[in-house]
Formats: sequence, C-alpha cells, structure tokens
Amino acid sequence: MEYLRPLTRVLAVGILIMALAWEHIEATRLGYEVESSRRQEQSLQSSIGSLKMRLETNVSCGRLTQAAKRIGMLPAPPAALRVLDSLPDINSKQSAWSRISAKLSQVFSPSV
Repeated sequence: MEYLRPLTRVLAVGILIMALAWEHIEATRLGYEVESSRRQEQSLQSSIGSLKMRLETNVSCGRLTQAAKRIGMLPAPPAALRVLDSLPDINSKQSAWSRISAKLSQVFSPSV
C-alpha cells in the first residue's frame, strides 16, 4: 500500500493542474466573448444613432411638406379640423391602433 501514496499524490497534483488549466481556458474564452459582445454593442449603438438621424431627417417638416405636395395632398380647410375633448391615456393597455380605429369608427359611423 505504501507504493500507492506517491501515485495518489501525482494523481491529485495532475487533477489540480488540469482544473487550473481548464479554469484559465474558460476565463480566456469568456474574455473573448465579452469583447465580442462589447464590439457588437458599439456597432448597434452606432446603427441606432444613424437610424435616429435618418428618422429625424425623414420626418422633418420640410421633408413631409415636400412629400405631401409630391403626392397631391392639400392642407385641410379649417372647417374640417376637429378639436379632441381630451388627450388619450398613454398608460392604457389598449394599443394605439385599437384606440385610433375605435375613434375612427365613432367618427365615420352612420348617425341614426
């Protein structure tokens, strides 16, 4: 049995070395993954910035006026304008589209 004691120590040291090597490899892999995620985040932030700028450009008053004229839209006459009684509740769980469609059905429903 005395001959197993050195073998057990060598085996224990070997397992310890393997565990430390695996830990180092995992730490390196996670470091690369974090760096890759950081680069992806920067790329997405850049894309968001350019998309916001495009959106602001495309919905600017001058741009919308040009587009409206190009497709033949005219300003509404003052008699056609409606004043809303109140602002919609933005905290409502009802979607914006369902609120708009409900309002349109009220406006355009035949009066009895």
